Amino acid sequence: MITTSLSIFIAATIAFTGLTLGIANSKHFLVLDRLLQRRLFVRDEKPISHFLSVILAPKMLVLWDFILAAGLILHGKILAAGWALATLAFADLCGIAVKHLIKRQRPYNHADNKTGWSFPSGHILGATTMIIIIWILLGSQLPAALLAGLIIVGLTLAFARLEAGAHYPADLLGAALLALACCSISVFCWTNLPIIFA
Repeated sequence: MITTSLSIFIAATIAFTGLTLGIANSKHFLVLDRLLQRRLFVRDEKPISHFLSVILAPKMLVLWDFILAAGLILHGKILAAGWALATLAFADLCGIAVKHLIKRQRPYNHADNKTGWSFPSGHILGATTMIIIIWILLGSQLPAALLAGLIIVGLTLAFARLEAGAHYPADLLGAALLALACCSISVFCWTNLPIIFA
């Protein structure tokens, strides 16, 4: 029986693979992505964009994940805390592996091209993963407005990364798809843990 999380994993993985192949093999795709980036790139990074890029940087997201895990442990949810930490770590490791496999250069108009590879965006990968983790673990306990606010923050971060010239649009989409794939397979493993280790 294919569960919802496994179905999401398969769909996200297929979409991510298609996007990755487009980036790696299609000059037409790269031209379109560059054109979109140039259209969306604003040479004037707003303070809120810079603020979000700092507090939602990949290393900061690890800190936020540990704070979430500590709160879960204080409420007696030790397995959920471990799952939250393992899920972000898994997503980050997958993102690092893809970055080194694809080796996509950052846009030419980025302030510092020596800050790493562009695809997928580490900021968006981590932020999307954290939003999904929070939604899965606390979604039923949080007001809908707060969950909507998290999504708005994620979208604002995506525009901030474009605004800074740090990424192409496909880098952001790829990061969100990879986060969805990593979280869904993590949920599948977590819910089937007794079966997997039996």
